[in-house]
Amino acid sequence: MNQKDFLYRLECKDKFIRDLIKDPESIFAINKLQKELKAAQ
Repeated sequence: MNQKDFLYRLECKDKFIRDLIKDPESIFAINKLQKELKAAQ
């Protein structure tokens, strides 16, 4: 999944993306995408 797809799915409140964000084991991915997450919210 590329960044554009991720942000689109985040905006649509996709269950997979919401679960990924809430999962403490995915913290590395969240830290890496933190800037994009803030922009999308």
